[in-house]
Amino acid sequence: ISKRSKDLGSPISITDAKKFVRPLSVEDSQPSTVRDAYPWLADWVYVGPDEIFYDLRTKETLTERAFNAKHNRLMLTVSDRQEGKAAPDVAASNLALNLAEIPVVSGVAHKPSDVVEDMFEFRGLQFANSWRDTGPAVVPEWEWDDAQAFAVECVKKQVEMCAPEKPEIFMSFLAHLVQFRGKKIRWAPLLVGVQGSGKSVWANIMAGVLGYGNSQSIPQSVLASGFLRSLMAAELTVLEELKARVHRYDIENALRDLIANPWSTTTEKSLKPLTQPNHTNFIGTSNYADALPLESNDRRWYVESSVLRTQDDVAAFQERCPDHFDTLARIEFSPHLSAAVRGFLMSYPISQSFKDCAVSAPMTVAKRRMIGVSEDPIAAIIRDIIDSNTGPLFNKTFVSLTILRKHLSLENVDKAYLDPADRKLSRVMREALGMQPMEWRPERP
Repeated sequence: ISKRSKDLGSPISITDAKKFVRPLSVEDSQPSTVRDAYPWLADWVYVGPDEIFYDLRTKETLTERAFNAKHNRLMLTVSDRQEGKAAPDVAASNLALNLAEIPVVSGVAHKPSDVVEDMFEFRGLQFANSWRDTGPAVVPEWEWDDAQAFAVECVKKQVEMCAPEKPEIFMSFLAHLVQFRGKKIRWAPLLVGVQGSGKSVWANIMAGVLGYGNSQSIPQSVLASGFLRSLMAAELTVLEELKARVHRYDIENALRDLIANPWSTTTEKSLKPLTQPNHTNFIGTSNYADALPLESNDRRWYVESSVLRTQDDVAAFQERCPDHFDTLARIEFSPHLSAAVRGFLMSYPISQSFKDCAVSAPMTVAKRRMIGVSEDPIAAIIRDIIDSNTGPLFNKTFVSLTILRKHLSLENVDKAYLDPADRKLSRVMREALGMQPMEWRPERP
């Protein structure tokens, strides 16, 4: 290089020539230089455990193959195209990870706050933040037009219909979501009512108020799958049509942890378990009075039963208020309406009764009804059997499942409860009766 520079008329020294050919090290300014050369890399990070690329700005998730498919074309030079090359010499994923050295994070989690953070730290690990504040600007009450005022009145009326026992608590729940972004409420409303009564409308309303992507609706089939990470991807998750017919206690236990804990460990199909901060609040909906197997000491569910109890009630209400549900549906897609609803919730005074329920959900008549009707019918049979028998291995403290199955075989119960290989009986003993299964050996009582 030094010799050739003399021929070109601009001689350089051997020392300078060595600088040109010396490989760049990590200490050099090479990563930022590469990022400057490829501006499309600016917002991308790599999620190590999940082996995916994540865009901090658009919240897009791509596998390595999809990342290359999207960006390889951007790396082809003019000469590459003239020569007919279909792929660059270096794949976009390799450029991003090894040359540009984009950040590598431990996971993607939802963390709302007053200030948007692209990345945050949790338990010493770096996370990409999937939250973004896309909600409308607040419009105060004195600036509302007729359409905005009517939308707010519809929201108030819907709260009174969905939560007739304690409407101030449910309204405070909604206001808390807006006034304290990302603060965990350690219990969840469970709205019970017939189809068409407007239980599920809250996911749409709050999507307009909190912003796109910050409120979502999840069907019960997701709960049954056991892959629950998607439940944590929003500030508010509305659980649709809860009715735990199969694995009812397992589903209720999983929801209890997600509702109450400030952090959670969840899994997703083909992905490793992820422990992440839990900033998600929940609302459950159901058509059934026995939606969940609640116990008398439950602290996680605040149950309300709609005033619209039959389809005739729904039809009569729609006849009286034909524009009510249409207006509620428009809030999600109308910044004009959602801005007024957000302004109303921002200024709504959080009730003292809501503040008094900081740790435990309020009790209602609807909840007492659910506790009474949702218990596994065999639990009552088992209680009667236990009360009528005594002995060292059969009393209110210790119950032999072997002896209990012999008694149950005379009660014409489902054969699954009689099968020692089936955990159905143990689960009822544990969840419905509060007894802990354990192994007993005669030589070590």
